[in-house]
Amino acid sequence: MLKLNNKLKRKFLFSLFLVLFLAVGRVEAVEAVGFFTLSPAVDTFDQGSDFSVLLGANSGAEGVVGIDVVSSFDATKLELTGISKISTADVYEFVSYSESLVTIDNDAGTFAVTLTPVGSIHEGQPVDEAFLRLNFRAKAVGVASVNFTCEAGAVVESNLINQSALDIVECASNQSGSYTINASDGGSTAEATATPTTASTSGGDDELPQTGSVAQTLGMVVFGVVSVLGALMLRWL
Repeated sequence: MLKLNNKLKRKFLFSLFLVLFLAVGRVEAVEAVGFFTLSPAVDTFDQGSDFSVLLGANSGAEGVVGIDVVSSFDATKLELTGISKISTADVYEFVSYSESLVTIDNDAGTFAVTLTPVGSIHEGQPVDEAFLRLNFRAKAVGVASVNFTCEAGAVVESNLINQSALDIVECASNQSGSYTINASDGGSTAEATATPTTASTSGGDDELPQTGSVAQTLGMVVFGVVSVLGALMLRWL
């Protein structure tokens, strides 16, 4: 067996220590907890209304150099009309947003956004803020959910990529959204048209309006009879 001298032994031990150190660092990065957020996470809206939900992330102390967001929503009750970046978010100093890397499928109820590194993967910073605005339209009455697609060890799902190119998302910590859609009258300001009614007397609704008293009517009848009789007598004489 080949024997190593002291110098080679020291080099070998140092290399072994370095490998173990890097391996330990890699495990710690994987165990770091990061998660995605929605604000508001719970709210109520009227059917037919438009509303926004802010999407963010928290990476703890880990620097982030890339972000993948993959999410699902209830397409029977919600329509995702657009996704835009929050321009004041500090995260855009080290990741880049492009509309070409945004996909929305309102039939399937899914969307995906990829934020790519701006510069070196060693220039990432921790993130703890909202950076995307999700614009929804409330389509139907009921409770609609929004959820992040996340699976430990997977690639095509929601990721927070740290400076070691590792996903640090703890899927169980991701927030879900729950939005109640209430029935709405559509915002119509038209008032109901009143049905015309005919004035009635105290005698009841079916009673025809009266134009004179009973005594007046009898008097006219008597006057008419007397007039007829008087005319006949004159002709007889």
